[in-house]
This record gives sequence, C-alpha cells and structure tokens, in this order.
Amino acid sequence: MASDDSAPVNYDARRQARNQDPHTVKRGWKRVLVTVGMCVGLLAIVGLTFYVWYEVTHVKTVTARVRASVISLSSVFDARVTEVCVDDAQRVDKGELLARLDDSEFRASLEAAEADLRIREIRHAEAAAKAILAAGTFEAGIAQAEAGLAVAKARAQSARAALAMRTEQLSEEQRRANARHAEGKATLGKLVKGAREEDIKASAARLAAARALQSLYLLEVEQSQQLVGEGIDSQHILEVRKTRLETQRSAVREAELGLERLEAGATDEELEIARQSLAARAAELALTQAGSKHLDVLKADLAIREAEVSEAESQLKQANARKAEVQIAQEQTRIAEAELARGKANVAGRQAVLDKVAIRSPVAGTVTRIFCDVGEVCRKGVAAILVAEEDEPRWIEGFVREDDAMLVNVGDIARVQAPVRGAPFVTGKVAQIGLHTQSLDGAEGSQARPGQAERVWLRIVPDAKLPGDPITGTSARVVIRVR
Repeated sequence: MASDDSAPVNYDARRQARNQDPHTVKRGWKRVLVTVGMCVGLLAIVGLTFYVWYEVTHVKTVTARVRASVISLSSVFDARVTEVCVDDAQRVDKGELLARLDDSEFRASLEAAEADLRIREIRHAEAAAKAILAAGTFEAGIAQAEAGLAVAKARAQSARAALAMRTEQLSEEQRRANARHAEGKATLGKLVKGAREEDIKASAARLAAARALQSLYLLEVEQSQQLVGEGIDSQHILEVRKTRLETQRSAVREAELGLERLEAGATDEELEIARQSLAARAAELALTQAGSKHLDVLKADLAIREAEVSEAESQLKQANARKAEVQIAQEQTRIAEAELARGKANVAGRQAVLDKVAIRSPVAGTVTRIFCDVGEVCRKGVAAILVAEEDEPRWIEGFVREDDAMLVNVGDIARVQAPVRGAPFVTGKVAQIGLHTQSLDGAEGSQARPGQAERVWLRIVPDAKLPGDPITGTSARVVIRVR
C-alpha cells in the first residue's frame, strides 16, 4: 500500500520538477488538430464545390481527334497511270496536275469527233450557200417576172390605145375624105356652071376651114412625133399624119386657087385643076379606105401584146412556185445547223471526257497520301490521292456522352488541347452537333459496346491555329463550357 500511495506523490514531484501542466498541454494539441482538420475540411468542401460546379458547368469529350479538310481524289474512268506528278507532303495549287492517265483511246475518239465536226461544218456551209442562192434566185426571178409582166401590160395597153385611136382617126379620115371628095365634085360642077356670089363666099369659107384643119393636122403631127420619141406611137402613124398634113396643105392651096378662080372666073386651066383636085380627093378617099388594113395590123399587134401578158403572168406563177425550193433549202440549212450543233456538243463532250482522264487538285493544299503508281490501273471511284485543303483550318472531331450532348449547343465556348500531353489549351467554339448517336452511323465499330453509353458527334473549331500544327488524327482533349 505504501508503494501505491507514493505514486501520486512521485508524479507530482516530477511534474513540478518539469514545471509543466499535463492537462494544459493536452488541450493545446487538440486545438491545433481541430484547426488543421477544419482547414482541410474547408478546403475539401471548397474543392468539392469547385469540382461539382466544374462538372456541372463543363462537358468533356470522351474521345477527340484532330481533323482536316482532306479531299479524296479518284479517276472517273478505269485507266492506267502513266505519270505521277507530285510527291507526298508536296504543296499543290488549285487545278494543278497530280497524275496523268492513259488517254490514247479518248484522244482518238476526240480526233474522230473533230473530223466529223469538220465534215458537218462543210455540209452546213454548203447548205447555207444553197439557201442563199435559192433565195437570191427566187427574188431575182420574182423581180424579173414582175418587171416583164409590167412591161407586157404597158405594151398591151399602148397597142390597145393605138388601135382605139387609129380606129377613131380612120373613121374621121374617111368621113373627111368623103366630104372633100363631094366637095371636089361640087367645086368642079360649080366651075363648069360658073361662079355665083354665094359660091365665092362659100369658097372663102372653105378656104378658112381648110386652113383651120391644116393647123389641126400640124398639131397632130407634132404630137405624133413626141409619141414616137417616147415609144408609144408608131412611125407609120406619124407618116400617115404627115401625108395628111401635106394633103391638107394642098387643100388649102386649092381652096385659095378656087377662091381666086371664082373671083377671076373659071378658065380652062382651072377646070383642069378642079378635075385634078377631084381626082386627088378620090385618091385620098381610096387611101383612107386602104387604111382599114392598118387596123388589122394594129389588131394583130394587140393580140401579140396580150399573149405576152399571158406569158408574163405564167412566168410570174412559175417564179412564185420556186418559193418551195427556197423553203426546202432553208429547212436543209436548219437540219445542217442542228447537225453542226450536235457535232460541236459531241466534240465538247469528248474534250470534257479527255480533260477528266487525269487527276487534278480541286483546291490549293498539301498532298497527304498517294495510293497509285505508274503502270497501275486507277479504278473509278477508288481513292488515288489525298489532298488536305489549306484554306480550311484544322478542326476537332469529338464525341460526348448522350446525356452530356443534351447540354451542348452550337456556339458554346470550348478549350482544346492537342496533342493531349504537353500542348497548351486554345479556345474554340462548337460548330456542329450530330443529330443522332454514334450507333446510327452504320459504320463498322461505331456500335456502342455492352455497358458503354451512347456517344454523340461534335465538331469544334479552334479560334487560332493549333500549337505545333499537329498532324491529322492526333488525339485531343476538349472541355466545353455549357453553363
């Protein structure tokens, strides 16, 4: 028991020797521990809060890859490669030749089409020339026929007028010749019987009438000379009128002599003259009677002119009938034009085909892969050369879980890191969101594996060039701010 009682005493002695209060030390350590625990808890709460907030406001891609606008070029025909004009990683311009293909067959086809086109051009030129010639011949024939018809009608009209005028003149001449013949007979009878006062007056009146008639005949001769100069009247009519004028002049002279004779009294010579004058009147009467034969000539001339009119009308009808030849020539020209157009289209089509028997770059960019070599057959639709378009910046193809895809919108801000390790983040935007899950793409390996959530495709475009210009297919990481 002694030993038991001495233990507290020893403890207090030792405590006093160390000058320490055990209860006080214990309480200070706990406070430090509580403080540290509270700080750690607070930091954990802040971290957890930040983590929750970050997870709520951001969406991460499950997988992502750097993509570029790569164009797969192939031949439109099955043809053998004769020359590869570029190398891998070579920059090419738009329209630059990348590979030549065997075009001998297509070139021969083009040459045949060009030869056929030249034949069609010759045929078209011949058809056009024939059409022009037919049209010119038709127009000239129509003009000539119309002019001939106009001339024939004018000649017929002139002959008709000449006949009518000559008929009227002959009737008048016969009447006058009969009157003058009767007058000559009366004059001779008067001379035989002797002149009377009233006869002398009558002779003077006849002299005046003869002089007036002479003036009329003179005017007719002048008019006939003018008509002959214009080709309307005939020379025969002019000569007849001149004869009649001379006859009238003789009549005037006779009337003068008759008046003188009446005044002087009849003599044997006057009686003889009267007898001769009567004979002249009889001859004039016979001449007018013979003038009826000239009417027959004029009638025959009129019949000829009318026949010429009928012939000219027939020629005009024949000329109009040649219009069908012009229409046929024009139709042949149109057919030749259509054939020429088809020939040109054939040449253009074969030229276009020949131009396609080669592989050219449709854009400016860089050759990323060449699958063909000289001597190999380049199959239609099979990729031969890949070209990355330089005008289109690289972009990120990413996939997010289907529940996260509901939160993402086009235009959301994103942070892109490519490659995943070591590269800095750059900002970008969501440019496009798939309208279905990946399993609906139908491609091999796109189906979601058992236990794996469906994924939705995204297209993210960086705001600036990716650091280091990573190659296509490089893995990437994308964080999208959705709230």
